[in-house]
Amino acid sequence: MFSVGVIAASANIDVHFLVILLFCAAIIGNRISFYAGKFLGCELRKSKNYFIKNHLMRDMPQAERFYQRHGGGAIIIGRFFPIVRTYIPFLAGVVKMPLVIFVKNPVAGAVLWISLFVLTGYFVGEIEWVKNNYGLIFLVLIFMTVIPFLINISSGIKKK
Repeated sequence: MFSVGVIAASANIDVHFLVILLFCAAIIGNRISFYAGKFLGCELRKSKNYFIKNHLMRDMPQAERFYQRHGGGAIIIGRFFPIVRTYIPFLAGVVKMPLVIFVKNPVAGAVLWISLFVLTGYFVGEIEWVKNNYGLIFLVLIFMTVIPFLINISSGIKKK
């Protein structure tokens, strides 16, 4: 999203239209993913496939408890983490999160995520230093989003 903001500033693209377009895309994508999870979750629960039954569905009770406790917050905060943001709405559908709870949280997450990153990219995108060091900035942003996963993986390895 930061990159989109920088490109919008450089190409004189209307940032207001862009934010609204991205907001709509994020909401529609989340809704499709939620309904796919809701539909496929029923099929996954009935599956006799060894891998699905013993690996994918084994942790479903834990996922259901997580969504009951942190579902709304997880949807909002998960927006800011690559990879995670793809699976959160799908899993919300699989664990049958109530639609009322699901609808408001992706909207809040999308508003925060898109506004923060697109507008930041847009307003700092014209700064000469940013233009000259955009590749480095992009790599640092990617690294910063991967750090929590690396920490989590390393702590999981240490526990074993």
